[in-house]
Amino acid sequence: MIETSIEKFKSVYSSIADLILSLDQNNKVILKSRKEIAIYIDNKQVYLQEDIINDLIELSDIEAISEQYLSDDRIIHGQKVSFKSYFKIKLNTIKSRIKYAQLCEDNRIIQNLKKEIQALNTDSIKINFLLQKKRDLEGNYPESLGKILKKDNIYLFLKKELKFWEIHNEIKDKDISPKTKPLPQLPTNLTNEQRGLLFDLLVKDKFIPETTNKKNFIWAFGTPVENMPKHWQSTIWNKNKQLLRELLNPFKKSNLKIADIEKLVPLLFKDKKGNPFTLTKNKFIPSFDSDIIADIHKKIATI
Repeated sequence: MIETSIEKFKSVYSSIADLILSLDQNNKVILKSRKEIAIYIDNKQVYLQEDIINDLIELSDIEAISEQYLSDDRIIHGQKVSFKSYFKIKLNTIKSRIKYAQLCEDNRIIQNLKKEIQALNTDSIKINFLLQKKRDLEGNYPESLGKILKKDNIYLFLKKELKFWEIHNEIKDKDISPKTKPLPQLPTNLTNEQRGLLFDLLVKDKFIPETTNKKNFIWAFGTPVENMPKHWQSTIWNKNKQLLRELLNPFKKSNLKIADIEKLVPLLFKDKKGNPFTLTKNKFIPSFDSDIIADIHKKIATI
């Protein structure tokens, strides 16, 4: 039997982490009592209730709940109802409540946002408010709630303004004035979407650390000047110099010489000890990492 842990269950099923007590000898979940679960669900907002119940039903579907717990069937309206059936009944009730809220345009989140916005008086407070709400508005809401949000004028206004305020809060006009010395940058033929994917792939395959600042990385690969980061830090390169050369060469603009790249690399990259990285003469040696670099080039070219 493959052993698992209660921490793993709580991580995967985060919406019901507080309801999971332990695992039995067969690595199946032992939950709190049904009365405690019912109280827990009733105390949550409607859109969260749907997530909780869906997770409980999924655990039942994959037979991950302790048999001892499931044997305690309930009597509802004179009939025995299983754990799974009971929560499907609850789920249908909650979906009906969400649908009713849509029809009535009764959305607590939106109403609270409207009240908070009305209380804003200064630009600085507005900026901070919008930045704080960014994560909420970009969150993974249930589809039904998302439909409500996307029709609301206040929500649409916040979505439209978020990017502007985020840039405004980090980069002032004086920071990009002619007097400001521009940060080092490698001119590339990449789009911002490709730069973002490149960052994700290099982190995934451990060519650069997970702690790398993404905005700095994207800047280093030629994003427009309005995206220049306020706090610059060069990127740590975990692999050898030849691999960095292989990565950069296909991305450079056609009018950029190899010698120009060699001058820029020490300004953009450093080794694990913090020393500026320099490129050696090109000497290709087939390797597993070289194959990964080639595969990265292919993936970038598809978008």
